[in-house]
Amino acid sequence: MFRSGRAVCTGGKNQQNIETGIERMIGDLRAAGISTWDVADVDIEVQNMVATYSLFFPEDYTGVAKMDDINTKVIDDAGGIRAATDEEVENEDSRIRGIKQGEPLAALPRRLNLNNLTFHLPFDKVEYEPEQFPGL
Repeated sequence: MFRSGRAVCTGGKNQQNIETGIERMIGDLRAAGISTWDVADVDIEVQNMVATYSLFFPEDYTGVAKMDDINTKVIDDAGGIRAATDEEVENEDSRIRGIKQGEPLAALPRRLNLNNLTFHLPFDKVEYEPEQFPGL
């Protein structure tokens, strides 16, 4: 649920799944002491459908970083770069660095920060607006 009052229900396979999701959301809001509408009064509109693809690295992708990105934590490894683990980040491992301009994006960690990633991809081929299209 967004500040605008819009709510998004993802993962529904049919109308009944969507109604069940909305009923659960209404129940959670009421359990939190928030008065809300009845499910019969809710207008449901399907706006987007999403197809997903699991990325298994190395991905056959020729894109490279357009600028340095210190927010994506990587470590130089024998075969290239790899994602820094949570433990390495917490312990402030001295080998940690950010992605450098010109490095292949296929080397990015599997847990991607979509906001950071969109700045490295061609703007004419990327759309990421979480409130308008939350996707997953």
